[in-house]
Amino acid sequence: MVMPQELPTARCPVAFDHNSPEHTARGPLEVYRELRNSTPVAWSESNGGYWVVTSYAEVSEVLRDAVTYTSGAATDDAGNYSGGIFVPAERGLVPMIPTEVDNPQWEDFRRLLAPRFSPTAVWDYRPMIAELTTHYVDQVIEAGECDLAVDIAAAIPASSVLQLLGIDVAEWATYSEPFHNALGYPPGSPEYAEAVTGLQGIVERIRELIARRRRDPGADLISHVASAEIGGAPIDDEAAMSVVYTLFSGGVDTTTTLLANAFAYLSRHPEAREFLVSDLSRLPVATEEFMRMFTPVQALARTVRKPAVLGGQVLSPGERVLLSYASANRDEATFPRADECVMDRMPNKHVSWGLGLHRCLGSHLARTQVELILSEVLTRMPDFSIDEQRSRQYPNLGIVNGWVTMPATFTPGRRLSTRGAA
Repeated sequence: MVMPQELPTARCPVAFDHNSPEHTARGPLEVYRELRNSTPVAWSESNGGYWVVTSYAEVSEVLRDAVTYTSGAATDDAGNYSGGIFVPAERGLVPMIPTEVDNPQWEDFRRLLAPRFSPTAVWDYRPMIAELTTHYVDQVIEAGECDLAVDIAAAIPASSVLQLLGIDVAEWATYSEPFHNALGYPPGSPEYAEAVTGLQGIVERIRELIARRRRDPGADLISHVASAEIGGAPIDDEAAMSVVYTLFSGGVDTTTTLLANAFAYLSRHPEAREFLVSDLSRLPVATEEFMRMFTPVQALARTVRKPAVLGGQVLSPGERVLLSYASANRDEATFPRADECVMDRMPNKHVSWGLGLHRCLGSHLARTQVELILSEVLTRMPDFSIDEQRSRQYPNLGIVNGWVTMPATFTPGRRLSTRGAA
C-alpha cells in the first residue's frame, strides 16, 4: 500500500503522443517498451494531457475497475464529444453503445446483445462464415495472386457482420473502408477527413435501416435491436443507431488486423506455417497467441471519475487514461519470451479482448472467423508469399495495428463453390 507521504507531488511528463507520425515511425512496441521499463504509469502533455499505462498489472487493474475508471462518452447540444474510449475524445463520432456506457444502463444493453454473440449462437453462424470464406477465396484462387489484407482479411469479416445485421454483403467495402481509414490515418489528413464523411454517411444509412426494420422487422440483428426494450421502454432511435454502429465497427478492424498480421508472420516464418498446416487443430491456441503478439487494438482510453492511485501515481477525477493493450501483452513479467510468437502458448492471459465489464462482446465471433479463414487459406493456398516491398501498414498505428495492402502470390487452385458474387 502506498502511504500518502510517499505519493509524488509533481509529475514528470514524458514525450509521448500515440497519434504522432514519430510514434508510428519509431514503432509503437519500442516506444511502449521504454515506458513500461521506466515509467509504467506516465503523464503526457499531448492531446490535452493524459496518463499512459503500459504494464500488464496496471492495465488489468484499470480494466477491472469500472467504478473508478469510466468508459462513458457524451455529446452535448453543440456536438462536442467528451470521454469515451479514444484520446483525443474527438476521434469518436457517436457514443458507442455498449462500449461507452457504464452501469446501470450497460446491463440492459448487454442482456440485449449477449445471446446473439454467445458461444452457442456463434456456433450456429459457422456455416455462414465458412460459406463466405470459400466464396472470397474462390474469387482469387484461380489467379494465383490477391491482396490478402483487402480480398481476404477485410472482405470476409465485414461480409460476415453485414450478413448478421441483414445488410447486403455486396456493400462490405462501402461500410468497412471508412472505419479502416478513420483509424488508420492521422487526424488532420485528407484521408481521415474523407473517412469521417464516410462514417457520417453510414450513420445516416443505419438510421434509415432501423426505421425500415421498425416497419417491417425480420430475423436479422438490426431488427433485434430496433425492437428491443431498454430500461422498460422501447429503445430510442439514437441508441439503436449507436448499437448497430458499434457492432459493425467492432467487427471490422479487430479481425481484419489480426488476420493480416497472422498472414505476414506465417509468410515470414515457414516453420510456423508448417506447424499449423500439419495439424489445423492447433489453430485455436495459435489464434490466441496471434492476438497477444499482434494486438489489433493497440490502446483505448478511460476517464478517471474518483481519486485513485495507480502505479504510485495520483490520478484525479476527469483525467484521461490511455491503456496500452499492446504493451501489456508484451510485458515480460507476465509472458515468458514475450517478444516471441509461441504458437502453443498456454495459458495465454492476453488482454486483447479486454477484461472486466467491457470485455469484448464479439470475442467468440472473432475467434471463429479467424480460425475458419486461416484454416481455408492454409488448406487452399498454403504456399502464399507476401510481397514485402509493396505491402503497407496503416500510416497511423496509434490505435489499430492494421495494413492498407498486402499483395501475395500462391499456386493457383480451383474454385469450390457456385455462390454468386458478393
